[in-house]
Amino acid sequence: MVKDLNYNDVLFLIVIIIGVVLAFLYFLNKWAQKKYSAQEIAIEKNKIITSVFIINKKKLKIQETNFPKEIIKKIPFVYKIFKMPTVQAKVGNKIMNLICDSQIYKEIIPKKNIKIELAGAYITKILKNNPKIKANKSTKK
Repeated sequence: MVKDLNYNDVLFLIVIIIGVVLAFLYFLNKWAQKKYSAQEIAIEKNKIITSVFIINKKKLKIQETNFPKEIIKKIPFVYKIFKMPTVQAKVGNKIMNLICDSQIYKEIIPKKNIKIELAGAYITKILKNNPKIKANKSTKK
């Protein structure tokens, strides 16, 4: 009773499956872009420019940082699994753990004062960093 599948039928099924997968990825991308733009707007509204002293930088799981439990509950599960670039910094009189992008993480030099844009506990941009000072000190030794 089962009809034998020939080459054209198999090829047609493969094309249909690929089309469905591509359509799914297209709509998933549109949804992710909307969510990303909403987050960017929220970050732009809440960012402030401040000067901080970088104490240490590490890649830690979010549970290993000193963030309050309420904040950890709101973070998506995916980010709880992976290690995130975190920076321990002195902001004003408080020592805080801050989260940043991997590109910003590479630019940060520990034991230095830097000027950053800060949105909550997220470093959005480094405004003033002076890596030349560190290079000059290491060449004098």
